[in-house]
Amino acid sequence: MRTIHKMYTDNICVTYYACGVIDNTPPKITSHDILMLGLEGEMEITIDNSHPLKIGTSNMLFIPKGSKYSVNILQPALDYPWIGYFVVFDLSIPMYQLDLADILQFPNRISLQGEDIHHCIRAFQNILECHDDGTLISELKCKAYTLELFCSFLKTYGDPTQIENYDKRLLDLVSYIGINYGDASITLESLAILANMHSSSLIRLFKEQTGVTPMQFVNRTRLMAAKRMLLYSNKSIKEIALETGFGEQQSFVRSLRQDTGLTPSDFRRVMGCEEPEE
Repeated sequence: MRTIHKMYTDNICVTYYACGVIDNTPPKITSHDILMLGLEGEMEITIDNSHPLKIGTSNMLFIPKGSKYSVNILQPALDYPWIGYFVVFDLSIPMYQLDLADILQFPNRISLQGEDIHHCIRAFQNILECHDDGTLISELKCKAYTLELFCSFLKTYGDPTQIENYDKRLLDLVSYIGINYGDASITLESLAILANMHSSSLIRLFKEQTGVTPMQFVNRTRLMAAKRMLLYSNKSIKEIALETGFGEQQSFVRSLRQDTGLTPSDFRRVMGCEEPEE
């Protein structure tokens, strides 16, 4: 897992937007970061066409800006629709043109334990109580509670003993992919050699624990990085394709269109970014 360098904390900017109760959501692209907390019942969340994640009581999920996601309520809570809370915000480090989503590649679903559950519920409820006030004090409180929630998420995310039980070989490969996704020569065979596994065994392991194949995961990681470059840089589409391991521009365009239904230029426009001059 990557650690958060001190440079991140020096320039963190959190911008709070909205919060509410989770309900069924058709596929949509989020223009902001989202944190979701399950309270009762069970829901299924799909992010960027990956295998659906089941979210139940005490699960928290982070959805980074630029992701396509959908929510399907599987089992309503007794006091429907109080199945869980969500908060919409932006968390960025402007000086470095980075997003904290850079360190949250996998997994992005955690299970809260003990007092942490009650702590996060209180923070969500505090946001709900003050977010319609409109005063400066309430706005600052919303930002503070949002950052508090994200800190709770990071605390559990960064503790391997509290993350769902993933195979160490898988986590090692995920870390490798997160660092080397820009290498266009990554293949199933090269990943299998790194993991000291047969290719078919590696595919089975990935599908069991992530719902996707190794190369699908590589492609997903590249897309996440490419989306961040589209959002936060003025690099051309060709440059982004090369730096994220897609190689050919057409390959990147095709993957993004399959994932979001948008071309890179359309993605930038939908997200409110100016298209750089080629």
